[in-house]
Order: sequence, then C-alpha cells, then structure tokens
Amino acid sequence: MAASLGAARRCSQNSTATTSVRRVELCSLEARAQGQRRHIAFSKQPKLTPQHMDRGSARRNLQILRESTTVTVAQVNSGSTSVVPAEPLSFSFSASGLLFPYYIGVIEVLLDAGLITDETHIAGTSGGGLVSACIANGVQPQQLLDTVCMLYENLRDYGSPLDAFAGRLEGPLRLALASLLPTDAHLGAAGRTSISVTQMWPPPMSGDIVTSWSSKADLIDCIVASCYLPGFLGSKPAANFRERPCWDGGMIRENILPPAATSTTVNISAFPSDTFETFGLNERVQIYPNIVPENFPYAALDYMKWIGVPPDQAEIAALYTLGRDSAKHWLSQPSSNDLVGMAK
Repeated sequence: MAASLGAARRCSQNSTATTSVRRVELCSLEARAQGQRRHIAFSKQPKLTPQHMDRGSARRNLQILRESTTVTVAQVNSGSTSVVPAEPLSFSFSASGLLFPYYIGVIEVLLDAGLITDETHIAGTSGGGLVSACIANGVQPQQLLDTVCMLYENLRDYGSPLDAFAGRLEGPLRLALASLLPTDAHLGAAGRTSISVTQMWPPPMSGDIVTSWSSKADLIDCIVASCYLPGFLGSKPAANFRERPCWDGGMIRENILPPAATSTTVNISAFPSDTFETFGLNERVQIYPNIVPENFPYAALDYMKWIGVPPDQAEIAALYTLGRDSAKHWLSQPSSNDLVGMAK
C-alpha cells in the first residue's frame, strides 16, 4: 500500500514482460536478509529460536526425502506438468493496496496446483502480509473474496474516494480479520508466515520482519501495522504494534517484497511490470498482472487507481480473474517447472 500511492507514473515496458519464457531468479534468503532487514524482537514477545527454525526446515526436508514427492501441477491450458521440488517452495507477496483481489486469484490457482501446502512458507507486506496470514491459517480463497467484496462495498458506501480514504478502513479490517482467522491463528502463522512492518520510532526508521506472535490479537495488530498509512487505513499518526509506532511495511523499499524462508522463492506482485522500477522490484517478480501483455487491458493510471480507490463488484471479479490467469500462465512456462524441479 505504502510505497504504491505515489507511483502513478508509467515506466518503460521491461522486455521481460513480453518474453514468453522468463528467467526465474532464485532468491537467496541470506542475501536478501542483509541491510536494514532484521527480525523484530519487541519486549514481552516470544520469537522463534534458531532451534525452532532448524527443526521446521529439517521436518520439511525430511518429508520430501521420505516421500520422493512428485508435485503434479493442475492442468494448464492443454496439458499437465509433473515437477519434483528440490526443497520446499516459498512464496512472497508484495504490497498491493486495494488490488488485493488479484492475489486471491493467484492463491487459488497455486492451491489447486498443489504448490501451497500446510507447510509452505508465505511472506508478505501490507496486503501481501494479510493474504499470507490468512492462507497459513487455512482461510479459503472464496472466503477471502466474499470478505473483500463486503469490505470494499462498505468503503464505497461512503461516497467519494476521499471519504473512503478518511481513516475508515482499520475498523472494518479488524472485524474482518477477527471473523476470518481462527482463535489460534498466531500458532498457525508462526513458522509459516513472515510479515514486514516499518518501525517509525525510535529513529532511524527501520524495516522489521515479524515471524512469531503471542496471540491472535497480536497477529491482527501486526497485519494492521503492515498495512497502516495515516489518513488511509486509520486516523492516528501510526499503528500501535507492541507499544511501538509502526507504518506500512512497504515504507522501506527493500521490504516491499519481504524474504521468505527458503532459497527457492516465487515472488508475486499485484503491480504491473512497468511500475517495478518505481517500487524497486525489477527482476525479482515471477507472477504479475501483465505477465501476458495482451491479457492486460488497462492503462497504468486506470489500473493503479485501485491501490486506493475500492473497485466495484465487476472490477473485483476482473482483478480476481487476472490473478488466476497470471498464475496459470506462470505455471505453463518451462521456467516455472525448472524452479519447482530443481532436484535434478
């Protein structure tokens, strides 16, 4: 949400957006964890220890070795593809603003393809953090879509986009998360989800990656903080997360696409490729709205307005369908099979 509000300008179309087979970048967690990224460790909050992380990684790797798993990708276009993962795939979702329905379509295809399981690690910033926490807790795409439709309708009922911007989103968002997430949502997300937030105080402003939570309420506070922009999500100067003032995780450029738990990560953005330079995404994204340019019928300004202006029912359906089509196209490419089948 954050880094996106001023990004209406069009950038030159990257040649990779028109290439039928994209080179898939293997994102190293260690390399991406440098700089300002650090795991958040606010007071009175347990966090995952290295031993916990080791056991989780070992358990996932052992399962793959034991089962010699072949992941069958759901039928894409005219054929089906079977691929063997070298290690668990992770997924990272960038900030999205109100383009969130795009992610729901992507997630649905990845779930149907068997690429997201109950152990898959999912990271996210802002809207991406929201989707990661929900999917880690078994919230189904249709549940998310229904909730988003009601949430956006609530915003549109207040008239002009400026009325929707007037700090009204936090309350409905908290109610929606309280309804969607189970009582033990903090346990479901721990070890499977990373959410970025921007800590505004004490200075300097820093980007933090949160991986564990003490309660469902703590997880919801984290999601709200990851999405928070004053005057948009809420009326306060900042979100209060663990007694620290925080803003949208995308305020730190490097955290707009946060690191996931494995080196084999698929990066996903709701922003078209001609905005990647603006957001610092560049070659890091594998699934994005104009992955097939002829299937992307929008001018940049017309599409990017949905970052802050709630789309109507027909536009929500179009974003959802665009997400499905983008994920299906990615799955149909040899490069995606290479990424998932690195065991060979």
